Amino acid sequence: MNKFKVNKNNIPNLLTLFRMVLILPLLIIFPIAWALSININWTSVNIALTSIILVIFIIAMFTDFLDGYLARKWKVVSNFGKLWDPLADKVMTTSVLIFLAWMNIIPFWIVVILVIRDIVVDGARVVMSKNNISIAANLYGKLKTLVLSISIIFVMIMYLSLGNLFINKLYVLLFNIPTLIGLALSLLSGFIYLKTTFKINKTK
Repeated sequence: MNKFKVNKNNIPNLLTLFRMVLILPLLIIFPIAWALSININWTSVNIALTSIILVIFIIAMFTDFLDGYLARKWKVVSNFGKLWDPLADKVMTTSVLIFLAWMNIIPFWIVVILVIRDIVVDGARVVMSKNNISIAANLYGKLKTLVLSISIIFVMIMYLSLGNLFINKLYVLLFNIPTLIGLALSLLSGFIYLKTTFKINKTK
């Protein structure tokens, strides 16, 4: 019974670690898919590689939901999870976003803003953690994660459906409206997090 309890308590954290491991195959697939998209026409190989990236991302986002759900259900929310769960999510999401920008599926400037925002917020989170202060993600941060995840899945499906037609700038702009909403939520959640951080530091 005690053994199950220990294992159960570790499951959410193991899911977080698993999500980090999922980034490794992407680091191999990304350059191959990009090279194929440049050197040859839209092929079944390119479709297969992009589909694999999509599947891995969906699995990663599912584990993100699952570890949070299990941690709350079993009441095993840990400082490790509060720190590394959002970081694992950002590593996966940012990696895929960079790849999509590399492939001209998502405007590059959107990814730059998102990366800068995450660096600033995560830097503040690490500093607060070293001072034994843990600040969980706010509502807008959770909405941002959900919207960005859905938008990434959406644009990848559209890319797979349209193939080379996706290079049309109108398609890129139209299908990235959800991504722009995710960007707005990201900036708002980042502002709220930093505001909370500064407020806590002033009271110390």
